[in-house]
Amino acid sequence: MYRAYGLLTNARKMSTEEAMRLLSLMKLGSDMEMIKAAQGKDLYGLMTRIQPSNLSSIYGKELLPKERDGKRAEVVRNELARQ
Repeated sequence: MYRAYGLLTNARKMSTEEAMRLLSLMKLGSDMEMIKAAQGKDLYGLMTRIQPSNLSSIYGKELLPKERDGKRAEVVRNELARQ
């Protein structure tokens, strides 16, 4: 779970599948009160926002797959860094 947190907070590119798997592990860690940094975060909302069509909506344009992977990692890093 800590590895998932480390990857999510430092990645520069991330596929939808990898992000969903890692966020699921973080959710588990949060529910088990093992990862304090994840508590109070809307991880389900984040899982929704990082989907391909939602990323395009956030950035206001159609993104190529490689662009999406970079933007997805950026959205996840920013969300997890917020207090």
